[in-house]
Amino acid sequence: MYVLQKMWYYANKILMCSLWWKDHIRLTEFTNQEVEVFEFLDDLRDSGVTNMFGARPYIQEEYSELSSSEAGDLLTKWMSTFEERHPEGD
Repeated sequence: MYVLQKMWYYANKILMCSLWWKDHIRLTEFTNQEVEVFEFLDDLRDSGVTNMFGARPYIQEEYSELSSSEAGDLLTKWMSTFEERHPEGD
């Protein structure tokens, strides 16, 4: 019985650690420009001004130094990393 209790104890410890790491580790590194544009896109999304699939022109308007292709790449990365950056689901 003691062995089973110890196994249960350590299994729970491992589970709790893995859940903590899942919530506190960022798997993707972002450049300063990506962070800035992603914050802009988060605000744009919250405003409800546009469907985010149509956000490329808004990025280009706000960041005139970006080409259409670069704006599209940033939008795609913003979409593909959204859940990772917002694990609480907002």
